[in-house]
Amino acid sequence: MDPHHHIPDMIELDSHGADQNLLFELGKLYESIVIIQWPTQNRFNTSAMGVRFGKNRDMFLNPYPDTDTFELLMNPKVRKITINFTDDVVIFAKAALTGLHAGSEIEEINHSQLDLREGFAFLKNSQIEILGEIEKRNQDLIVSGDTSIQNLRNRGTTQFFAKFLVKPVKIYQSPKLAQMVNRGDNLALEAIVYASKLPAYQKQNKSLIEIQKLLEKVGELQFDIRRFSASHRALITCDIIDEYITRSLLHDH
Repeated sequence: MDPHHHIPDMIELDSHGADQNLLFELGKLYESIVIIQWPTQNRFNTSAMGVRFGKNRDMFLNPYPDTDTFELLMNPKVRKITINFTDDVVIFAKAALTGLHAGSEIEEINHSQLDLREGFAFLKNSQIEILGEIEKRNQDLIVSGDTSIQNLRNRGTTQFFAKFLVKPVKIYQSPKLAQMVNRGDNLALEAIVYASKLPAYQKQNKSLIEIQKLLEKVGELQFDIRRFSASHRALITCDIIDEYITRSLLHDH
């Protein structure tokens, strides 16, 4: 099947939680693709971002400051955004690592990979798409997790901080099944997270030793991907990461 083939029959679910076909655990971090339209142009900012869910499927975001995504979420003209969940790590790589040094209003994802409807852009091939309305901006918010997972041996964090609260307006679920978990894809997602920290390290004037340790961590993850993963998407992601690191290091000089 064409990896970019879009199954159009998205099923609309109850956005207020009555539909049990869609379950999110409280406080758990889910990786997503957030798409926001620039207020003055038919252009879209696409970012890879973790989202936590509260009661009534409230969504909490905590984007990096000094990014286009943060500035857009702060813009009062931006009222609604889409939050998309996909198992395609290449999309995460493009959204997280493309165009970070190119300035405002750059588009990380080509329009051919977006489904434009109802005046908003959704990510094609998503398993779940959510249209949400921003309710709170740049506030000190706390998301509570599920305390039932705690025991004497495992004392995980159950309270998390966020800056933005997004209320679900519409939720759509694809009838297609998500792909089975692939270790190479998981490693690729982890490598993306580490690689995306590089500009922050450079901006904070981290030492060369600290930057080298960060790059070594990325390299170790890429080594494992190339060593035993048969995931074509994970290997493509490695190439995107290599190009991104090269651009970032050149830009810093």
